[in-house]
Amino acid sequence: MCFFLRHTLDDVLRLVQLYGLNVHQYADDTQIYGCCHPDNSASLCGDFGICVEDVARWMCSNRLQLNARKTEFMWCVPPRRRHQLPVDQLTIQSTSVASRESVRDLGVYLDSDMSMHNHVTQLVCSCYGVLRQLRSIRRSLPRTALTTLVSSFIMSVTFVDHVKTNKHIFEICSPSGRATPF
Repeated sequence: MCFFLRHTLDDVLRLVQLYGLNVHQYADDTQIYGCCHPDNSASLCGDFGICVEDVARWMCSNRLQLNARKTEFMWCVPPRRRHQLPVDQLTIQSTSVASRESVRDLGVYLDSDMSMHNHVTQLVCSCYGVLRQLRSIRRSLPRTALTTLVSSFIMSVTFVDHVKTNKHIFEICSPSGRATPF
């Protein structure tokens, strides 16, 4: 099993690199990304479409399946450069995939302008939900236990989210600062 898994990862990696693109793989999730000058974004979008089609064919020949309905596509570009991006949609297995403003990736919400606005919003919403649950049991617990629970919750969310977000952004961001689609 380990040999097959390694062999599979190497095959997809080589296939994606033929198009001058990069790949990250996490369990059953494959992320293909690349960067370009804004003037070349239409060409990069076309390369993406062809590359993903080739990956889908490779997957099919290895009894795997690419779910085009779950495929997401995002350009990471500053707002002042957004007008230079192509408006075309990516076509994968006869399914049109429109560029998104935000995608969720391994629990981190990434915005196309890398502002982290959606991530912070989602994190705050989930924290309020847990705090409301703690509020409903507050009368059942001694004050010290409740204080410990709230402190532990806040520390764990802050630490885990900080590590996860920073690691993920470091892996994805292009060192050139150019437009990077996912």
